[in-house]
Amino acid sequence: MRPRVTSLVGNEGRYGLVHCCAICLIYVGSVQGCRTLVRPSSRNAPRQIAARAVALVLVCSVSWLPLWVTLRRAKRADGDSLASETLLRLGIKSSGILRGVAFAELSAVALLLAPAIERVGEALQRCRGRQRAGAGWPALWEGGSALEFARDVVFSPITEEFCFRGCMCSLLVAEGYGVFAVFAVTSLLFGLAHTHHLIEFLSPGRLERGASHRQRRGALGKAVAETGVQVGFTTLF
Repeated sequence: MRPRVTSLVGNEGRYGLVHCCAICLIYVGSVQGCRTLVRPSSRNAPRQIAARAVALVLVCSVSWLPLWVTLRRAKRADGDSLASETLLRLGIKSSGILRGVAFAELSAVALLLAPAIERVGEALQRCRGRQRAGAGWPALWEGGSALEFARDVVFSPITEEFCFRGCMCSLLVAEGYGVFAVFAVTSLLFGLAHTHHLIEFLSPGRLERGASHRQRRGALGKAVAETGVQVGFTTLF
C-alpha cells in the first residue's frame, strides 16, 4: 500500500527546508568534529576513518526524526502505524530492499570507479613488493587501504544516500514540495556539503613552511578549483 500523508504547505512547509539544512550541517559538522578532536587528523588515517564512521552512524540515527515528526503532525488518511509509514517513506521495506541497496552501491562504484581502480592497483603493487621480500600477501590490508576503500565505495555512499536522499527527499515530499524542488534542494545541499574539503586542501601539510606569497596564492587557487569541481560534480550526481 502506498503511504498517504496530508501535505504540509504554507508556513509549515518551510520547516522541511530548515530541517534539510540542519541534516546537512550535522553531517558535515560530524566529519569536521572528528578532524578536530581525533588525531591524526588526516582523513586517510585508520583512527580518523573509524571515528568518522561512528559519527556518521550517529547522524543517520537521528536524521529520520524530522520526517517522523512531520508524519506525526500530519493527519494520515490510512490506518498504517507511524513507524511503518516512516520506514516506507524512507524506502526501507522487505520487498526490493536488496535491489535498492545494490543499485545505490553500483551507482557509487560507477562514480568512484577511477579512484577505486587506482587504489586497488596501488595495493597490488605493495603486495608484489612484499612478495619479492618474502613477506606474503597481507600487505593488501596495510596502510589503511582497505579501510579507505570501504569508506569510499561502501560506507560513505550508504550514509550519504540515507541522509541526503532518503531522509531529505521523503521529508520534502511529505511537506508538499514538488518533484523539481525536491531534486533541486537535495542536489544543491549534497554538493554544498563537499565544500568542507576546502579545509583539508588548505591544511598546513599541503603547503611547506616558508612558502612565498605567490605559492600560497597558487595553493589557494588550486584548492578552490578542486573544491569547485567536487561541488559541481556531486551536485549533478
